Amino acid sequence: MDAELLRPYLDWYKANFASIFAKHEDYKWESIQTFQEAYLPDKANYLIILKEGFKRSENLLNSRSVYSLGMMLDITKFSQSHPDIQPSGLDLFYELFEGISPEDTGDVLLGKISSFRNQIRAFVKANQPEKHNDYQDLHAVSVYLNHRYPDRFYMYRTSEFMEFNALIGNEYPYKWGSDRNYLAYLDMCDDLNAILRQELELDAGFRLAVETAVNSDSKYFKDVERRILTQDFIYSVTRYYKMDMTGRYAEQMKTKSLTTKVDYVAVEDLKPKDHTTPVAAGSSTPSKTDYVLRQKENNRLGAAGEQWVYAYEKKRLLAAGRKDLAKKVEWVAQKDDSKGYDILSFDEEGNELFIEVKTTNGGIKTPFYLSALEMAVSGSNAAKYRLYRVYDFLKAPKLRVIIGNIGLLNPQPTNYIVYTD
Repeated sequence: MDAELLRPYLDWYKANFASIFAKHEDYKWESIQTFQEAYLPDKANYLIILKEGFKRSENLLNSRSVYSLGMMLDITKFSQSHPDIQPSGLDLFYELFEGISPEDTGDVLLGKISSFRNQIRAFVKANQPEKHNDYQDLHAVSVYLNHRYPDRFYMYRTSEFMEFNALIGNEYPYKWGSDRNYLAYLDMCDDLNAILRQELELDAGFRLAVETAVNSDSKYFKDVERRILTQDFIYSVTRYYKMDMTGRYAEQMKTKSLTTKVDYVAVEDLKPKDHTTPVAAGSSTPSKTDYVLRQKENNRLGAAGEQWVYAYEKKRLLAAGRKDLAKKVEWVAQKDDSKGYDILSFDEEGNELFIEVKTTNGGIKTPFYLSALEMAVSGSNAAKYRLYRVYDFLKAPKLRVIIGNIGLLNPQPTNYIVYTD
């Protein structure tokens, strides 16, 4: 897993962690701490221990159609009232929590999980057939293991694994319906965990935000190994990242493939247009415009377009076999808007490209604005300069790459600066 390919997600998460923790996700740290304080390997009181331990975890295990926690407690309660039935459901859960250790990996781990699920399924079918479903799926088991050994295991969800794996180029093997996906997910999380721990070492502000959050109350698990932080990062990127900052444009902020329509054109091959003819008096209809709202919307669209191009450039270079160059692609405007371009990228030979991004929901003929600085950079770096015109953005992004000095297109001044005493 390449940290630089994750850079936009890492930067976003670091900037928003405190808000995400406080407003939405602190219950993960709380639920695990609650379990850790309550849990004892005491079979005689196991139902009480499990009920107390998971009292803050219901939304991690139960939903409108899945009742993993409720079914676990029901099975153990049934077993206590039917001690003659052996092996009991209580014994099976006890063996899951105590029979799996943090050292278990690979086929050994999968074998124990599979044995538990098969025995629970058989137990419910034989003794509680009216239940129809035991709900002890791979997600539920992963939550149990994460609560029992939070410094080793992670909570697994197929949808999050698939989506995050896609963001990083499907680096980890996935096969529909296979329990081996859990092993691949653990590998992915371990690799991501190493990156996040490094980010914490390098970014004092991020480290302070995390430590302040988890140490703010004794009800939170301290997460020394940063495993909860790792799964929170995956969840936040696959959920909140798409909803944040760029609003309804967020779905377009990443390219999933290089099938986007792209055409390349040199400035010299475009026909400049003269738009200097004055508009006849009375030909326009006055209207009330909310300029603040329009500027905010334009800024969101612009940021979404830049993010889209940033991801596109990395994937273009990866597809060309230039992973070394993909690592160097930089979204410069995110940190410094004084360069006169938005993205630093490279051609396949390693030559620098200065990319200015202009995004519209309209068609290719929609006019766009350039600042004096952007115009100057395109003129002084014509060989390196690329204007990426992203259009039809909300529908299905298309891209025209204009190469060279944009000044040759006869741009028209639209703003004036006025000084007064």
